[in-house]
Amino acid sequence: MTITPNRPKALQQYLLNNSEVKADRVGFLKVEQGKGTAIVFNEGDRTSTRDNGNQGYEKGVDIFPILIDVVVKYEDYKEGYNVRGTIRKLLGKFNGKLTNDREGTIAFKQFLAPVYNKDTNDIVFGSIYLLKQNYDYANNTD
Repeated sequence: MTITPNRPKALQQYLLNNSEVKADRVGFLKVEQGKGTAIVFNEGDRTSTRDNGNQGYEKGVDIFPILIDVVVKYEDYKEGYNVRGTIRKLLGKFNGKLTNDREGTIAFKQFLAPVYNKDTNDIVFGSIYLLKQNYDYANNTD
């Protein structure tokens, strides 16, 4: 059975549908041009662990690093800090549907130093999270 991953869509919807996040532009790898705060996220390489504890050889845990960037204009740097902190708080509660048959959790790993782009006058506030989900290797092919 082939699973169609929808992890990016699940995370995007979670952030868009939460009234505490003050951003209308949330996207995987890119967002539409516009004003205000933007949240851009990307998924890193998957690490699979087989024979994890009592799960046996056929099962394991998939771990994906997720980079989440909050992008604001320099003048709005305080908003960037606030949105990044709100996302950290909310993702600690994330326990959502990530694929057709799997759910996962997201844990905070670290904040990155803000980066200023003088050409666009934007500041990027980066964060790294780890998405963890159980995986059944025997029944899935992705």
